[in-house]
Amino acid sequence: MISSILTIVILALLEVVIIKQLIKIANSKNILLDIPNARSSHKLATPKVGGIAIFSIFFLSLFLYPSFLSNNIFSILAIVLIFAVGIFDDLLELSPYPKFAVIIISSILIIFDGYTINSLGTYFSVTASLGILSIPFTIFAVVGFTNALNLIDGLDGLAGSVSLVILLGFIYLGVIHNDSTILYLSSIIAIGISVFLLFNLHPAKIFLGDNGALLVGFIIAMVAIKLLDYISPTSVFFLTGIPILDTLFVMVNRIKNKKSPFVADKTHLHHQIFRHTKDGKKTVYILALSQVMFTLIGLSLIDNSDFLNISIFMTTYMLFFIMLTSSENQKNQFN
Repeated sequence: MISSILTIVILALLEVVIIKQLIKIANSKNILLDIPNARSSHKLATPKVGGIAIFSIFFLSLFLYPSFLSNNIFSILAIVLIFAVGIFDDLLELSPYPKFAVIIISSILIIFDGYTINSLGTYFSVTASLGILSIPFTIFAVVGFTNALNLIDGLDGLAGSVSLVILLGFIYLGVIHNDSTILYLSSIIAIGISVFLLFNLHPAKIFLGDNGALLVGFIIAMVAIKLLDYISPTSVFFLTGIPILDTLFVMVNRIKNKKSPFVADKTHLHHQIFRHTKDGKKTVYILALSQVMFTLIGLSLIDNSDFLNISIFMTTYMLFFIMLTSSENQKNQFN
């Protein structure tokens, strides 16, 4: 467990050095640069090296926590695969199929280390056990959330800020349940993201890239599954609220407009909010504070009825959807 302030400071300083070197290499070699396009919110080529820095700190930390290394061989292999496919995607712009294939394989690997979703909760005194469906549902959930976090990485500081809030909630739960795995994974990625944000807040000097967004999303999914040993399954919807809400919002909106739910567009929550604020910083603050709200609600509902939790979550989703779509319609009518 990373508990020493000195260790945290050393890791943070190391990451600062790593990031500065990665920026120099990316710019001088003209590699791993995010070139602006029609959907971009930035105007300059920016290094996509945030994930490399976070992965480097994670890798170094394994030597400080050898028990995780020995007990999670398959999971570490899965994390390496996720990071690798992210790097290849940032370099070669892979089609979605190889990325999905690697995330699915990685999701299967962590199952061998015990990361499985066995129940959807208890409703009216009946436990909704998944039984033989636990493995496919685990794969579906991990693949879904890994991509969900990747999809919100659209404004300077957004994915990092939301992820940090989620991880701080996880750290709190790791402390109260004295779970060293939850504490280790949440703490090391939180350290990595905290330093990354120093270079990623507007105007960003670096981006997470797919190598970082997929890596962070995958590890958050792992920790969320581990937390199911202690908390109600439906409370996780709140603890990881913004990425899940964003994915639901986008899918429903695209289907409603008779478009493919898998074709990229500008219907994400940050796009919708940015149209009203006209300010990237304000948009990031709104969504980060929304995740703080969801995290606090989730922490208060960890022992609550799953039926009540899912009802509150769906009500919240409907409010988000109605508020954003109605305001967009009013704006279109006005124009």
